[in-house]
Amino acid sequence: MKRMVFVVLAFACCSCSTGSGENGPGPGDGGSDGASADAVSEVRRSELPVDVSWDLFDGVPADSVILLDAFEEVEVADGVLDVDASPPQVPVPFVEVPRDLWGGYPELPVAQGTGWFTTGLSGGRAWLVDPDGNAFFSLGIQAVAFGSLNGEGLGYPPGHLAQYAKYLSEVENLDEIPAWVKSQQVETMLEHGFNTVGGWSGGSQVSGKMAYTRNLGFMSGCGGDQVPTVSAGGIRDVFHPDFAEGCLAYAQDAVSAAEAADPWFIGYYIDNELRWHGGDLFVPDPAGSLADDFIDEPADAPGKVAFAALMEARYGGDLQAFNAEYGLEMSDWDALLEISGLPFDPDDEQQRADRDAFIEQVAGLYYAAVDAALEATIPDHLNLCDRIAEIAPLPVFRMAGKHCDVVTVNDYYIESDPLIDFMLGAPPEARWETQSTAAFEGAGGVTPFIVTEYGIRGADSGLPNTYGAGKTVLTQQDRAEFYDWSSRWFLERAHGGTGYITGWHWFMYTDEPPTGRSFDPEDCNYGVCTLRNERYVFLLQAMAHVNRFVDGLLAEAVEATLLAPPATIQWGVDEAGGVELIWTAQPFEETWMVHLLTHPAGTDAR
Repeated sequence: MKRMVFVVLAFACCSCSTGSGENGPGPGDGGSDGASADAVSEVRRSELPVDVSWDLFDGVPADSVILLDAFEEVEVADGVLDVDASPPQVPVPFVEVPRDLWGGYPELPVAQGTGWFTTGLSGGRAWLVDPDGNAFFSLGIQAVAFGSLNGEGLGYPPGHLAQYAKYLSEVENLDEIPAWVKSQQVETMLEHGFNTVGGWSGGSQVSGKMAYTRNLGFMSGCGGDQVPTVSAGGIRDVFHPDFAEGCLAYAQDAVSAAEAADPWFIGYYIDNELRWHGGDLFVPDPAGSLADDFIDEPADAPGKVAFAALMEARYGGDLQAFNAEYGLEMSDWDALLEISGLPFDPDDEQQRADRDAFIEQVAGLYYAAVDAALEATIPDHLNLCDRIAEIAPLPVFRMAGKHCDVVTVNDYYIESDPLIDFMLGAPPEARWETQSTAAFEGAGGVTPFIVTEYGIRGADSGLPNTYGAGKTVLTQQDRAEFYDWSSRWFLERAHGGTGYITGWHWFMYTDEPPTGRSFDPEDCNYGVCTLRNERYVFLLQAMAHVNRFVDGLLAEAVEATLLAPPATIQWGVDEAGGVELIWTAQPFEETWMVHLLTHPAGTDAR
């Protein structure tokens, strides 16, 4: 089957008013100010293998935006494109990597099939293992759903209205549109090489088409009023005698019987971005840690009693040594229960180690109680961890590796940046190395990781992009290049020669409301589609291209390197009104695709 590859850049013929574009002038740039679309008499291109229907482009208005990708020669006459070229069709060999029913690799069996998703190690890599026992690499998108969230200040979800308006003529019954749209979204994902519906997507409606996951919220949902919270970020007192029972009760209420019986269901994320640094923080605090939230609890709080007991044990009962370390004058260990605001010097290794030892107890009790609750209610599916936000104390990773089937991390900051590296404590490569090593210590060996949330925003979308994780780049082509680069970065993560990242899930399917979400100001172009469910063609074609190469790399059907997107095209208008374009061809390309573009989302003219 033929796959359509990258669309590389867009420009508006009507915008060629100077001899240079945003990407700089091309070698043929004569600096002809004032050249208009009608003055563009010729587009000269390198000869490349193509397979397009040229009739599609006859008579297209020249003042529309065209994508550069497969013409040999195009002329503009009387304001319309005149396509006369019929380029040669040159086949380029490529190994098509088959996928099985579930989206796994039948040529890479890992274990005997169990009928459910499991995990395993094979061929120098950690894997998910699909119900047939084959290696499964989870390529996903999050928030796959009809419409959008409510827009701040609007009082309604703008994506709902936009998609109702768009599809009302195609679907007779208004009530059927949401399910119809989600079905179309899954088909789009399959077309572009994805095999997993990620978090915040609702889930079971896609069963039979694509593997899926779902979010739970144990920390907020368990215990009710019986198990108090100890931090502004909602961490409960896991030492409370009712905590484990509360987790079981929550699981019994939250677990879906349909999902429990569904082989397409991978498993549950047990929480989302818990504030493991204490307070309501995602990053380390030089003034304290999660342990300090427990220290500041009343004397009879189970967590504070546990902290005091741990300190007495760590110091071997030597109260004088503890007093000397913290500058205290306690007369006995019970006095520690009356202290609030235990001194903390972040440069003091002993004080940091004391707190880390306690955080390990907190994390261990949390993960163990949740895992036991899942084992009791849905034993055939995976515990997908709590989607750790970029960085957590190493003891948290150690306990996550011990108790979770897959360690999941949300990370928008895999590109090194001095300020971000400072805030997170280290460059991304170092963070992932130390955190994964801690998880493997807890697991007793390499265990799978999935990057369950990441992405990047484009300024050309027209959305404000004023609030949200990650950075903003200029164009959808830049987002495409980021997907390629980040995929290579993820695949390079290894421990002792074993690759441990077994998938990544892009955030998100549909853009956010331009006024922000109703519960926070996030107003970003994270989506692969607009609020009207229009595809960002550059981005999705890049994703399809990269996903195909990931298949090939993992199945060892191609050389062990990903194909980078074509270099940015240079272009310019010479004195005669001709547009010259230069780019570099890439290997393994079967065909090229031409699109018409009137919006960053594009118009797919296949």
